[in-house]
Order: sequence, then C-alpha cells, then structure tokens
Amino acid sequence: MKDAAFFDEVAVFLDQNDAPEAAEKENHEAATTPRDDGLHLDSRQLLAETEELLASYDTPTDTQQELNVNSASMNTNSSEDDKTETLQNDNISTGKRREIWNAQAAQRRLRYRQKLQDEKETLRQQATELSTPVTILENAQVELKTRQASNLMFGAWRAVAARQLERRLQAEQQQKLLRAEVVGRARLIHQMSLLLEDRLKSKQQDRLIS
Repeated sequence: MKDAAFFDEVAVFLDQNDAPEAAEKENHEAATTPRDDGLHLDSRQLLAETEELLASYDTPTDTQQELNVNSASMNTNSSEDDKTETLQNDNISTGKRREIWNAQAAQRRLRYRQKLQDEKETLRQQATELSTPVTILENAQVELKTRQASNLMFGAWRAVAARQLERRLQAEQQQKLLRAEVVGRARLIHQMSLLLEDRLKSKQQDRLIS
C-alpha cells in the first residue's frame, strides 16, 4: 500500500512537470531560446533523478525477492522447527517406547512369577496327594513291623513262659521227690528208733532176769 501511494505521488509529480513542458512545446515549437533549452535540460535532469530515485527504491521485483527471501527464511525456520519437533517427537517416542518396553517387561516378570507360583502350588498339591498314600503305606509298614515285633515279643514271651513253667514243674517235682524222701527217711528213723528201744528193753529185761 505504501509503495502504491508513493508511485501515485511520483506519477502526479511527473504529470505536473510534463504538462508545462508539453504546453511550452506547443506554444513555442518554432522559436526555442537558450533559456527554454535550459528549462528542458532541467526537466530531463529532474526526470533522470526521479528515475534513479525509483531505481534506488525497492521495486516490486526487489520486494518480491525480499518476500521470497523472507519466505525462504520462514520456510527454513519452519523446516528447522519441524526438525526440532521431529527430534522432540523422536525423543518422546523413544521415551514412550522405553516406557512401554519397561511395562511389558514388568508384565512378563509378573506372568513368570505367577507361573512359578502356580507350578509350585501344583507341585505342592501333587506332593500332598502323593504323601497321603505314602503316609498310609508308611503307617501300614509301621503297623506290620509293630505286629511282627509284637509277634516276636509274644513268641519270646511264650518261650520264656514255657521255660519258666517247665522249670516250675521241675521244681515242684523235685519238691515232691524231696518230700517223699524226707518222709521215707523220717519213717525209717522212727522205725529204727523203735527197734533200738525194743532192743534196749529186751536187754534190760534179760539183765533183770539174770
């Protein structure tokens, strides 16, 4: 907008300078004095200076080039921003991937621990189930051994009892024999005593008679 206004002002200025020159040319086409030539040179010099001023000022092409440069700069900055954002996204995605990987690793560890616990529980149940028959078998073996030991002890006790009974019977038999012998000897002693008494009495009677 500023460039267009400036160009309009320059065009008006040129029209104002060209109008007197055209009128002067129409009125004095045949008679041109040195003074008119000087004015004409001044007008040309002013026009040349104006053109130089316009040339030195930003033209639409220069403005477009500047816009292109600014656009390229903006595109470069945008590209750099995109790269930065991409790097940030890469960093974020890397962190996110690491977080996901850690979470998955934690879940795998939890599943592995749960699997170990399940296997331990299964083994514990199997051990319990197997221990019941084993316990029954062990109890049966212990009972059998106890019975065998009892039978052995009972057999030994019976043997000892039989021996004791035999010895007791033998002792009783010996006692009976001893008693019979004692009784027999007592009777013999009594008979011998009676015989001695009879003899003594006979001798005493014989002495008295003689």
